[in-house]
Amino acid sequence: MSESLKDFYEKLCRAHEYTDKRPYLTLVVEELDGSWSDKNVFIIEAPTGYGKSSITGTLALKAYEEGGKLIVSLPMRTLLEDQFDKIMKSVSIADAVIGKRYMHEHSSPYLIKPITLTTIDTLSLTMFGLAPEDLDRVVRGWRESTGTIEGTLGHYLFSWSNVILSDLVLDEVHLLSDETRSLTYLLTLLKHAIDNDQKVVLMSATMPQKFKDVLRNTLYKHEDKIKWFEFDPQVDEKFLQNRLNKEYGIKLKHLSKKDKWWEEIRSWIREEWDVGYTRVLTIFNTVHEAITFYDQVRNDFKNVLLIHSRFTESDKKEKYEMLKMLRKERKQEYVIVGTQSVEAGLDISSNLLITDLAPAHTLVQRFGRFLRYEEEREGMAYIWISDDVSGDRYKVYDRKLCDATFEYIKSGYAELNLHIPGVPDGATCGRTRGYTELINSVYDLLEAEVMEREMDEMLRVFTDLHDVSKPVNIFFKYGGSFIRESPLIPVQVEGISEPISINFHIFIELWKSGSVKELVKEGESGLVRERLDAGRINLYNAEDIVKFIYKRGIRSFIIDGEYSSKLGLRVRGAAE
Repeated sequence: MSESLKDFYEKLCRAHEYTDKRPYLTLVVEELDGSWSDKNVFIIEAPTGYGKSSITGTLALKAYEEGGKLIVSLPMRTLLEDQFDKIMKSVSIADAVIGKRYMHEHSSPYLIKPITLTTIDTLSLTMFGLAPEDLDRVVRGWRESTGTIEGTLGHYLFSWSNVILSDLVLDEVHLLSDETRSLTYLLTLLKHAIDNDQKVVLMSATMPQKFKDVLRNTLYKHEDKIKWFEFDPQVDEKFLQNRLNKEYGIKLKHLSKKDKWWEEIRSWIREEWDVGYTRVLTIFNTVHEAITFYDQVRNDFKNVLLIHSRFTESDKKEKYEMLKMLRKERKQEYVIVGTQSVEAGLDISSNLLITDLAPAHTLVQRFGRFLRYEEEREGMAYIWISDDVSGDRYKVYDRKLCDATFEYIKSGYAELNLHIPGVPDGATCGRTRGYTELINSVYDLLEAEVMEREMDEMLRVFTDLHDVSKPVNIFFKYGGSFIRESPLIPVQVEGISEPISINFHIFIELWKSGSVKELVKEGESGLVRERLDAGRINLYNAEDIVKFIYKRGIRSFIIDGEYSSKLGLRVRGAAE
């Protein structure tokens, strides 16, 4: 008789020495057991810091002991590494069984290993038979005039089957709800999984009602194949009371980028440091601001660490090891300066959170790194807004969502509890409103749209599996990503050999300003450098640049900029 999911969950808890299991997770595992055979999509909501990763660990243990296959998709590499370490700690798994696959990490090519942790970008490519291992060679044989492939198809069916024969876990799935393209891809994945009797687990702490409505409305024909798990705080009275007992203030601040804004933020740290809040997390919306602030304070405090997306992979791994060290010493003093790279799922905590304004669910995720652990009781949080940022974008975010978030918080931040979804009636605490009300209020403004024509186009790929040209045509049409509205572009500067990805729009600014000088591409005997004549090359939209990169076998572009292991990549000639 095969073991139940509950049996695997109990094994996992023993491996982690959990003596006090989460009642809600126990309930989820029991209900998963009862519905695993006749459902396909399982949507699990639970607060930040509640331990949702134990569901992933349970499914990994199941795949390992039963000879199954599991792919876990995570939004950020720091979170991926953290989850990998937790799974390895839970189960003594050989390297042949578990691996990772993302840029510069190839221990599970084609997502082949029985347990593979990957990014959503790599998952989407492999799902359509365009594994990153093959992509360069396949698209070089693509002929724009005919839209057909004249050359290798790569390991097309092998890549596709590695995904379709796996159970899938998508963690922090709310990050796919903000853009039309990523939402369309997610619905395509779910429809394809249901059609092929695949199991997909979606997990999030901050899933807007509007997002859930879109899922329900798009998949209404398959309602009987979907199982929802919505967190009820009263299921876990101990957790609820612990979160209600946390005492912290929230201060709303206005800053002007014309002034020395970093001095103001530094003064907040010094003020709170003097009263004992010495584990500091400061989150910025742009890499440029994070670097600027870090450069100002790195010699002022103990253990100052900068984390953002523009470090080489080797430096990212080193910073992750430093984070693990700081996490072990929970009384350690530190100032972590970061961007969105630290906000989702990373197991680190602070008793002083200082954050730039962001949309509601992003802000809640950031508060998930504040007073995260049960023994933490008191802290202070600052939320600031830059008054002199104009236009329809607030830095990297939708301005409308940011403004609505700020107005909601301003109207009642003394009553707002950003650690639990809702506060039960009659609860004795000062904060009487949970974060679900905030998220739903703000995301009612979002135009959550699924491009049904594109969804049908992607699904038709699987009706003609002998023709790899179809997904390649879509890949180019969508500007090089099934997930993103615009692609990430690999660049490097003199002195480093590892490419770093930057936003497409920043690359275009660099291109226009003449800051892109050379490219690095594959030659017959290895990598070669080649001068660029920007005046003779038209690279002003995503589709053109993706074709240019893949048709020429370009590894990266060399740009004007500076790099250091402390600060990361700083570019010149573009607004960040």
